[in-house]
Amino acid sequence: MILAQGDEFQNGMLVGIVPITITTEPGGIGGLTVCPHEEVLVALATYCLNHSRSFPEPSGDFKLGPVTNIPELTTIARAVVGKDVSALSDSIQQYLDDFSEGDTDRSDLDALLVEIAEQPDLPNSVKRGCPPAPA
Repeated sequence: MILAQGDEFQNGMLVGIVPITITTEPGGIGGLTVCPHEEVLVALATYCLNHSRSFPEPSGDFKLGPVTNIPELTTIARAVVGKDVSALSDSIQQYLDDFSEGDTDRSDLDALLVEIAEQPDLPNSVKRGCPPAPA
């Protein structure tokens, strides 16, 4: 989760696995190379939580929050791995809005999981996540 620092903006939910490697070694494998103590901004696309709050803006202050163990959300996170769910952004967002308001049941989750399963696989270069560690 991405937690808003204050009550103005919505918290965010990152659904899936997004490896980000930050290294101080020039030419590091598969990531961003930065100098020690340098601040790095990484843009993450998240689904919005807290429907009653404003949409996040770049001026907002956010911190990485906990990894959820809520069964419905972990089920969705596992289902999207390796799938191109870009066409389902609205459906996933609607489910999360309804879920955060307590307006879902198992049939809603099952229907979303069917939609996710029907989506095309990501190309292997994206699906595999992190590159192998150097020998």
